[in-house]
Amino acid sequence: MKGTTSLQPRRMKMTTIRMAVAFLAVAVLGAVGIAINQDAQAQSFQPPNLLHVIDPLSSLKSIPVPEPRNLARYIKDRNAAIALGKALFWDMAVGSDGQACASCHFHAGADSRSKNQLNPGFRAVPPDNSFSTFGFSGGRPNYQLKAADFPFHKVADVNDQNSAVLFDTNDIASSAGVFNFAFTAIAPLNATNSATDIGTIASPDPVFNVGGINVRGVEPRNTPTMINAVFNHRNFWDGRARAEFNGVNPIGQLDPGAKVAHVPTPGAQPEMVNLIDGSHPDLELDNASLASQAVGPPLSNLEMSFNNRNFAILGRKLVPRRPLAQQLVARDDSSLGLLSRWPAQGLNTTYRDMIAAAFQDEWWDSAWVAQINPDNSVTFMPSGTVGASVLNNTSASANQFQLIESNFPLIWGLAIQMYETTLIANDSRADRFLEGHLEALTAQEQLGMDVFRHKGRCIRCHGGPETTNASVSNIVDGLIAPAELLEEMFMGDGKFAAYDNGFYNTGSRPCAGLQPNGQQGPCDDLGVGASIGPLNLPLSNARLMQNPNSPVTHIGLIGPNQRIVADGAFKTPGLRNIELTAPYFHNGGMLSLEQVVEFYNRGGDFANFNMNNLDLDITPLNLTAEEKAALVVFLKAMTDERVRYEQAPFDHPELFVSNGAIGDQKRVLNDGTGKAAMDTLHVPQVGKGGRTAAPANFLRTPLVPPVLWASNPTMIFTASASAATKPAGQVLNIRNLGEGQFSWTLSGTQPWLSFTRTSGVAPASPAQDTTLSVSASGMAPGSYMDTVTITAPGIKNSPIQITVRLVVKP
Repeated sequence: MKGTTSLQPRRMKMTTIRMAVAFLAVAVLGAVGIAINQDAQAQSFQPPNLLHVIDPLSSLKSIPVPEPRNLARYIKDRNAAIALGKALFWDMAVGSDGQACASCHFHAGADSRSKNQLNPGFRAVPPDNSFSTFGFSGGRPNYQLKAADFPFHKVADVNDQNSAVLFDTNDIASSAGVFNFAFTAIAPLNATNSATDIGTIASPDPVFNVGGINVRGVEPRNTPTMINAVFNHRNFWDGRARAEFNGVNPIGQLDPGAKVAHVPTPGAQPEMVNLIDGSHPDLELDNASLASQAVGPPLSNLEMSFNNRNFAILGRKLVPRRPLAQQLVARDDSSLGLLSRWPAQGLNTTYRDMIAAAFQDEWWDSAWVAQINPDNSVTFMPSGTVGASVLNNTSASANQFQLIESNFPLIWGLAIQMYETTLIANDSRADRFLEGHLEALTAQEQLGMDVFRHKGRCIRCHGGPETTNASVSNIVDGLIAPAELLEEMFMGDGKFAAYDNGFYNTGSRPCAGLQPNGQQGPCDDLGVGASIGPLNLPLSNARLMQNPNSPVTHIGLIGPNQRIVADGAFKTPGLRNIELTAPYFHNGGMLSLEQVVEFYNRGGDFANFNMNNLDLDITPLNLTAEEKAALVVFLKAMTDERVRYEQAPFDHPELFVSNGAIGDQKRVLNDGTGKAAMDTLHVPQVGKGGRTAAPANFLRTPLVPPVLWASNPTMIFTASASAATKPAGQVLNIRNLGEGQFSWTLSGTQPWLSFTRTSGVAPASPAQDTTLSVSASGMAPGSYMDTVTITAPGIKNSPIQITVRLVVKP
């Protein structure tokens, strides 16, 4: 129960849910006051072969990268598939109006934009289309968020969830996507390389407009990073991107009618096959939640697509195109460098050729034409029976497609998965410490790790090398060990229930949940408690297995009347690089790690309201100020510096991202079509070596590390030994390419070299540059060299050295 620690059982994973009776016995005995500690409680009442604790922290390098067992049936060349996936992920031509997948995942795999990033609460029960007011007149579409707006639930005493509420909103800090248009046709392929689809504007957008002028829509949940997402058993906050990929959409077995086309033998008529019903076990794609996730955003009318665009027409748009045609690609890009047209834009190939190189022919190579009928069934037409004009139809009415187009969601999903599988951040200082390099963490960071493991209870949900219980290694694929999909334990109300492993209600937002009458009570976001798909099936695996109409194989673990909790529960995210991925939580309501720690320390914000669904470990922690600070610095020690500086494999092509509309939440500039004229953020291309200075974080929180920089790596002076005048001095600029401030000192070794300034601060106004001067008086003709050292204590790339060469003429 909230505020009580002595009777709470340690979170366990069960080898069978049928052990509920044994757990219940423990609960009854505990309730009458057996006074034992948590470790002893688990050991005394449960045989060790039935239970085991959540995996301890260890280096992420210790975990194999999950991969579909039948991947080789689809992928012909891994490197070609990775290159294809990377090109597709970063290509702005994918979206209807310039949106790439990367448009919401360009900063440490997440989104650092802060203007026009609010959604009013589309996923609330009932839905909420009205915005809150931030401050005196802030908020609403096109608002520029400020640090003072956070957290989204402010209390008078940060240590007491029951203290006076100073501010609260169910608005979501998320990511801007597309304008509201009804899809009419794809952009024609022509010399201009235009990639903007054709559509009819919704004027005005009923929610996302300023003074009747449309701005871009915003998604209803905060954007999570896709780095290390390969380790998640399911993806998206609500887990709707299922581990089994059906080749069509994110929801796997929840859409039992999903099928893909397959060529059984070269030249034969394709057949429609189901990848999820057990009829083709040699083609099933497990451990493929990245592919499931990838096929969601390209058709979302809030993220990347005008309303009612389909994947086959998207395939028609992309297949003949030059990848990244409007974007620069570094010549040393880790995956795309060999294909780069640098200094010209794009790659020296087409998507058709990239698909042919990456995928087995049976999934794309056929002369037969797929006709998609009104009921979504497919009829295959022999070669020659369909005119060229039909196959060139770019309008929304097109219904006959080449196999490479009709199977485009399958190709897209697996290619994106192949790319994202390379995005593994496993070399943080915390990882190195866990590998035995004890010098990798400071004493304060080690204290933070101890808080994480024990008093802070973080590890109860953020367990294992992946720092999430929602990982493949913790849950295990359902076909191998089904019981690991579910857990049972006491909830916040002290009663026993089953729930989806790795999905927890932490009391971050209010959610009354399912009521005794079968109706949903008020809830900001049901999370995994929602239902989805053509059969309106539950996202929760526990509820799905209890549903008698479920297409998922019943494994007899959940009784028909067994209590299940799911409402308001969300997937536990991994914590590597968390320093770089603000704002936090599914609603984006926390700006800093300090705010996150305060939230957990006070036992959540809506623990009392959510008690029936609340995770038992959400309880006041009573951390000291020292422990809070230590926990924050430990979390920052989980940053992989390759991610911070965008070094391979985290390098990428150029990107142009919408960054709010010109104006503010009160007035915008009409571009003449009913849309607001947009500001644009330029994300430069970067090669495998990464950047010198890290890009700024969300609202510059935290500040990126300072970087020492000097203008001239080599300075050359020419002087005459006999001349009375000295050569002109040369200015050496010393700058901070990061944020914050540092002090610097400068020194040389030779008496013929002098400086106007030997120390300073960067940045400073006015700039504290130094001028270097030489004197050749009395020196013999020849060439002389000195090394000037610039030192900035505490700065990562300090010291740096400048070579000064003096050529003395007779």
